[in-house]
Amino acid sequence: MNQHLSISYALTEQDIDDIHQLEDRLRDSRGIRYKLDLLTSENTSATNAHILCREGGRLTGYVALNYFGHDELEMTAMMEDANRHFQDVHHLAVDKCAEIGARRLLLINDRRDHAMASLAADAGTRLSFTEYRMSFQGHPPTPDSASGIILRSATPADSGYIAGLDDDSFHNANEPTSDTPIPPQDLANTRITERNGERIGKIRVDECDGVFGIYGFVIAPEHRGKGYGRIVLNEALRHIMQRKHRKIYLEVAADNTAALHLYESSGFLTDAAFDYFEQSLLC
Repeated sequence: MNQHLSISYALTEQDIDDIHQLEDRLRDSRGIRYKLDLLTSENTSATNAHILCREGGRLTGYVALNYFGHDELEMTAMMEDANRHFQDVHHLAVDKCAEIGARRLLLINDRRDHAMASLAADAGTRLSFTEYRMSFQGHPPTPDSASGIILRSATPADSGYIAGLDDDSFHNANEPTSDTPIPPQDLANTRITERNGERIGKIRVDECDGVFGIYGFVIAPEHRGKGYGRIVLNEALRHIMQRKHRKIYLEVAADNTAALHLYESSGFLTDAAFDYFEQSLLC
């Protein structure tokens, strides 16, 4: 049966349904999870792309390519037959890196997917770091009105503050800072955390069909070690749980022991370990 690979910068509702069905089939048959952002038909970007592999009209493979600045393109691949399709989609991902000027390709893989890890190694990647995907299994937290901490909506005036926290917390100090503008939807989903009128950090909450993802949670360095992180996380969870929700998750670097302790003691359990395989490219 002939295969057809296509690249899209926006997904239809049918595409999203097909991707979720493929994800469910592979999870149920192989026990493997995939690092996919919350998929909506409204998310479009010239720097992000979706590779769809269909055979006889049936979706048999999907690859998400996401660019977040800092010269890195992230790639998540889920395929029924990776041995047949990986080389083709990997070439497309490398071509996309060249198109947008990314100097590194990061292939994200569930640690239990040994076949994909082998293909990644054959393609010239090396293991760079690991993140844990964690889901909330705890009870609704109680509010802490005495802390003086509030969460307010971010505004365009906060963009520089947000970018500075991201550069300080999520990227190598030896790398240049990112000049990639914050996407409008990300800014709309971000809350600035303040204590007595002073900004002390930020947190972003994305939502799709009752699934909530917590991203970019940072307490500014000068305010760490004071218990503010737990208060902010509890406040975000409290707001989420006031809405109709099916799942709440977040991701954290495996070597971030302080954050891991906070999340585990707050009711989060690890679902999967995602290994990031890095391939350096010459542009």
